[in-house]
Amino acid sequence: DHEQVGTVYEFLGREPLAIQYLLDQYVFQPNMNTIDVNEFQLTASGQELAGRQLFGLCLGFSGTPNDLLPRAMGSCAYALGVDGKVLATLSDVDVVSAHLVKGWSPKGLLDIV
Repeated sequence: DHEQVGTVYEFLGREPLAIQYLLDQYVFQPNMNTIDVNEFQLTASGQELAGRQLFGLCLGFSGTPNDLLPRAMGSCAYALGVDGKVLATLSDVDVVSAHLVKGWSPKGLLDIV
């Protein structure tokens, strides 16, 4: 029932113990060859998140503009013209603007965006 799920989410969606239970029982299950379980640290590499362990195949791996990919992924297949498109977009004044922010803080920058 969509309404009941919404009501339960309203009450439990930000409750740390409920979130921990969900993660422990349904996300981080040891010996399932998915994500490594470590009670002191939550991390995963791009290879772990995009690798065969979770989905059975890997269709892409962005953010690696060189051949330093894991061996299991084979060689890098470069998309022709992508670097130029990125540079064109980042230098387009209709897309990007710059502002000098004096006395900034990380929280202050997040408040701006």
